[in-house]
Amino acid sequence: MSSLDYDIKCNEYRGKAFCLSKKWELTPSSFFKNTEETPASDFKYKYDEELGVIEIYKYTGASMRVYIPERINGNPVTAIYCNCFNGSDVEFVYIPKSIIFIDDMIFNNPNGRITEISVDKNNEEYSSVDGILFNKEKNTLLAYPSGNRQTSYEIPNDVEFIGYMAFFNCIYLSFVKLPHGLKHIDDRAFKCCLNLTDITIPDTVKYIGKEAFCACENLSQEFHNIIDNLTLNSFESVLESNSECVYISKSIVEIREGIFNHKDSIINKIIVDEHNYGFSSEDGVLFNKDKTALISYPPGKTQKSYTVPKSVKHICRSAFSYCSNLSSIELPYGLISIDDLAFYDCTAITNLIIPNSVVDIGEHAFSGCKNLESVILSDNMTRIRMQLFNGCENLTDVVFPNSIKRIETPFCGHEVHLFHGCKKMRNVVIPNSVTSVGKRLFYGELPDISVIYKGITYKSEKRHNRDSYDMPQEFYDAVNGKEKKNDI
Repeated sequence: MSSLDYDIKCNEYRGKAFCLSKKWELTPSSFFKNTEETPASDFKYKYDEELGVIEIYKYTGASMRVYIPERINGNPVTAIYCNCFNGSDVEFVYIPKSIIFIDDMIFNNPNGRITEISVDKNNEEYSSVDGILFNKEKNTLLAYPSGNRQTSYEIPNDVEFIGYMAFFNCIYLSFVKLPHGLKHIDDRAFKCCLNLTDITIPDTVKYIGKEAFCACENLSQEFHNIIDNLTLNSFESVLESNSECVYISKSIVEIREGIFNHKDSIINKIIVDEHNYGFSSEDGVLFNKDKTALISYPPGKTQKSYTVPKSVKHICRSAFSYCSNLSSIELPYGLISIDDLAFYDCTAITNLIIPNSVVDIGEHAFSGCKNLESVILSDNMTRIRMQLFNGCENLTDVVFPNSIKRIETPFCGHEVHLFHGCKKMRNVVIPNSVTSVGKRLFYGELPDISVIYKGITYKSEKRHNRDSYDMPQEFYDAVNGKEKKNDI
């Protein structure tokens, strides 16, 4: 659950709590009295004067059975906050009808002992079945208490959503049956289910959240390797496993750019089901369906050269990142754009020719290409984006076309700049077409660099009494149209 989602949840609660307190003002306290209620003195709580409600944040009693009171000091108890039962020996919790907000992880904390949750049948927000917490409609499973010692559980057929950390730390479960019709498994839903060995994802699931199965040490390698019938939006824990081949089934509708191209990836082949409507693959490389966008070239591929298909118009973000085996790549005429980080840390590439059909190259596109020696840019580009050649240690020659009008630098002065780390760069020719450059464009450890602009050569000079250099201010004034003029 994101911080934004949590804020929305809290705001909704405050609205409901205000209405509830006004409604109950006319109801006698004796109407709510439950003879089994745990005394108020066993809780730490706060009174919200604005809402007129009580919110519990800690249980301090010694009983293993806790009955949350409906009222304290005549005010309705409407919320139970995270860590309420941490460090206690509580095994049973009763939720009265007044509760309209239950914070995350209350029943699934580490070393938790809670085995059963019981919700008053008149509660308008929550319900329980067999000691498990659901929303009122029973289509969302919210919490399976981590102290429950059952080894298997079959989720009811009506459940469509599994909530945030719903099964977190349920170490006794080895088997969970998910219903056909389940659509959404939220972040960390089964995290730290250490003994979970058997679970099958139904083909109705369209989203799996971040770390949903993280630290599920006994799930089979097949489960982690074959990503079937899921949305690959935030399934990092699976993709970071030691998998060389990824299979994408016909039902996958979303794949986050760059998800396969991380530093430690050994993926060498991506295979897409031929019936998938959004994606395709060729020679183990991932494309969109009509092959106009190259999405991912697997970092584990061992071939030294690659020719991008002529149909490709766009190279997506991080598409070739960390492809350390590639030393040569041919880009087709017809290619229009190269996105951010596209060739990040491609350490073996030595030369690049950008076809004249390209109109835009993203930030950091060639950063970390430490063996890159020369780049010829497209004649149809109008700007050079930030940190394009950062860390290109062997770069000596960049041909800026006459179409370039602007060269960007980061907004913050402490960030690295266009040629940061380009230790062998000596001469740069800025075309006369450029009328805007960011400040400190050449700032860094470049003591021997010379820049030619409109026939004038500018040499780097030391700045700020440090081992850092930059072009003189006259250079920046000249390019940005701030030349000093003689008085008439």
